[in-house]
Amino acid sequence: MHIKVACTLFSFLWLVQAAVAAELQKEDFAFGYHIDVGGAGAVYSVPLSYEVYQNSVWDNLADIRVFNGKGEVVPHELRHAETIDRHIQVRVNVPFFPLSSESISPDDDVSIEVQRSLDGEIVGIARKGSVQQPASSYLLDLRQAGPYPLSLHLEWRADGTGVLSPVTMSSSDNLLDWRRIGRGTLADLLFMGNRIRHRNIVLYDNPGKYLRITLEKGGEAVRLTGVQAVSDGPDLKRRRSWVDLPLRQASEQGEMYLRADLAGTLPVDGLQLRFRQPNSLLQVRIETRVPGEPWRYQDSALFYQLQEDDITLTNEPLEIGRKNIRFFRMEVLRDGTGGQTKPPTLKVGYLSHDLLFIARGSGPFVLAYGNGRLKGGGPGENRSDLHGLAGEQNRSIVRRAVLTDKIVLGGTERLEKKEETPWEKIVLVVVLLSGAAVLAAMFWSLVKKKQDR
Repeated sequence: MHIKVACTLFSFLWLVQAAVAAELQKEDFAFGYHIDVGGAGAVYSVPLSYEVYQNSVWDNLADIRVFNGKGEVVPHELRHAETIDRHIQVRVNVPFFPLSSESISPDDDVSIEVQRSLDGEIVGIARKGSVQQPASSYLLDLRQAGPYPLSLHLEWRADGTGVLSPVTMSSSDNLLDWRRIGRGTLADLLFMGNRIRHRNIVLYDNPGKYLRITLEKGGEAVRLTGVQAVSDGPDLKRRRSWVDLPLRQASEQGEMYLRADLAGTLPVDGLQLRFRQPNSLLQVRIETRVPGEPWRYQDSALFYQLQEDDITLTNEPLEIGRKNIRFFRMEVLRDGTGGQTKPPTLKVGYLSHDLLFIARGSGPFVLAYGNGRLKGGGPGENRSDLHGLAGEQNRSIVRRAVLTDKIVLGGTERLEKKEETPWEKIVLVVVLLSGAAVLAAMFWSLVKKKQDR
């Protein structure tokens, strides 16, 4: 009899465990993406799209799963995208030489000496004499500048109170053949009581060994005194993506703000304003928050867009350090644009999470998202061996995957948040209590039989 009761009890427990451990189906989620793995690897990494953040019900991305071709959930985790570490920037002084006609005329004691090896390779460049006049063009020796992309930081002395000069750039590997690679702007201005400086030129493409920069309108007042190449190391990380949000006026507790809301919580790391018209300026105090938390101060910043002839001057994006953010508000400290009557557009820069997963089973693999019943247990909350497997020492085994076509799974009704009664847990508790009662009865029966003997 005791054996029969025990078997019944264990069978009941097995059924409860099977109910609790019932696997999720793809149709339990609203939408999905097919994942193109493009090969036969073990571990893959795919960046999340903005659409996933928009339609993920939970801010912690708990409602994300990866399924294989058989409909099985495969091991997966979220990790923050690897970004440039600003603390490991490398700065290298770049040799530079004036190329203006005044500087290298026969009457001047200035020239450029190019030294070549026996096989014709350029091994050195030197300047003879001293420059007395500002140059309109400069030759930069970038052979020791570092990996790309990089930016050039320029220092100069200027005649006059303001500098605004476009710069054209050409590159060469032999000082004979040149190709134009882009433009930039140098500026040092006073505008509405604000100091606006542009001393950096970003080089996204590898310019080769030598760079020639030519200062155009306004450049005659500039005399370069130093050039530095700023590099972020040989392992450049992903560039940020941008989302445009309309700013609107909002009154809160008697104060006027410019407000903008994201559809989902994003790992934001940069902000920019896009004005409706040029010659606009806004100085603002920025606060952000996520649902359920108070507003947090981020920074005060000056955003501007200035236009003179064909020169457009804009501020660099405000970097705020990666933070999970959904709501933005700005207090206008100085308005040089009429920005409160016609607010600009807020551009939100973010670095999407990387979704790591093991390609277990056959494809096609599907990223499913959007489930109002899944509060926890998602890839953003788990940390297992998969995260360590994709570390520095094992990075070579992680292949890049791509999200392809979007698919509808369970549809928008899956996005509704539902507080369901946890029947499985209730049944499990009842079974455990019943089992304890049965064991207690069995124990009491054995004790009673022993006493009757």
